[in-house]
Amino acid sequence: MNIFQKRSTFIYVILILYVCTFCFFFNVGVHSDGNSSFQTNSLIDKGGSFTTYIQDQEGMFIYILKNNIKSVILNYTGLVTFGFYPILSTFKNGGFFGLVFGTSIEANGVQYCIAHTLPHSFELIPFILSAADGMFLGINIVLNFFLSDKKEIEWIVFLKRLCLYLILIILAAFCEVFISMKL
Repeated sequence: MNIFQKRSTFIYVILILYVCTFCFFFNVGVHSDGNSSFQTNSLIDKGGSFTTYIQDQEGMFIYILKNNIKSVILNYTGLVTFGFYPILSTFKNGGFFGLVFGTSIEANGVQYCIAHTLPHSFELIPFILSAADGMFLGINIVLNFFLSDKKEIEWIVFLKRLCLYLILIILAAFCEVFISMKL
């Protein structure tokens, strides 16, 4: 079996990309000063609370849910972008989270940051797995055109995975709004 025909290969690639991007921008966030061009918004002020900025929890839940569902579904567009969009999405998500987390640790400390991200951090699982699936599908469609050893793509399996990822995203959005932001 070709290495590009194994789903685990793409999970490893996406995971490595995410971790490297996160670490780079985390370091940028931790070592940024007030004059840096890598600044986040004023939500990360020293001692600031995210709940101060939330007026309507149900509205915030819908907003976060739409954003997260859009990200997971867009990762599956790797099917038509030949795996390119999931790579960009992984860089964007890993970089943004690393920058915000690093800046927030610098401003508020490790305990504050972990308390506000850990309860809903399992949302990373569907993001990473959907990006790996999008990359796998896109690259394997191209490879099936050129290789004599074609791999049968089990579409129903990927549809079931997408449904599972969406359920996890709903739970993560709920935890983010009603648990993490109340801490």
